[in-house]
Amino acid sequence: ITDKLYYRRSGDWKWFNIPDLGHYDPHTDLFTLAVDPSDAGHVFAGSWGTGLYEGQNYNTTAYQYLLPDIDSNTSAASLKYRIGGMAFDEGRNLWFSNSNTTTQLKVRKSNNTFGIPVALTGTTNGSTIGKVAVDQLNQVWVAVHGKGIVVVETNNGVATGYQRLLSSTYNQGDLPQLTVRAIECDLDGQIWVGTHDGIRIFSPSQVFPTSTIINGQKIVPR
Repeated sequence: ITDKLYYRRSGDWKWFNIPDLGHYDPHTDLFTLAVDPSDAGHVFAGSWGTGLYEGQNYNTTAYQYLLPDIDSNTSAASLKYRIGGMAFDEGRNLWFSNSNTTTQLKVRKSNNTFGIPVALTGTTNGSTIGKVAVDQLNQVWVAVHGKGIVVVETNNGVATGYQRLLSSTYNQGDLPQLTVRAIECDLDGQIWVGTHDGIRIFSPSQVFPTSTIINGQKIVPR
């Protein structure tokens, strides 16, 4: 089954008819999206298998099969490009995760080029990388299955070299569980993290330097 990307405009549901560019399993598992903060008609979609797609002005012919500089999982029988999450920073640079590679965080810059990829601390070539969020300090938060969250400091679409792993260890994140399913930045700049066993809220200003103590605020359901 080939996935389609649907959108609602002027009260009607429509879809992008993404062209088949010859991949063995075209456009499957399109499950992560990011909308350009300065142009609602400029959309990126990520696939867990066939990579990154871009569309502009609701125009289906503008969709591209973007694979350059995105590492593939070469250990599989067929090439796969597993995009697990994506988010724009304030400079309109698109950060996205790429599983089963040696550089698990990628960036497509606002000038339409791919920037320097980032190897996440504490991960390996076989790591499954998930959701991505960017806070108001342009720090990129990335979910790593079984590890927690890696926070990457960036500047103008480039990683500065500073990273921090937030785990279930007390004073190093205190996540309730290491399977992170959601990361969101609220209007006050706080980061909300959803795991299998509960929610934590983090203040981005407390992440660095890495020597500082950081524990997520616990959210207890009523």
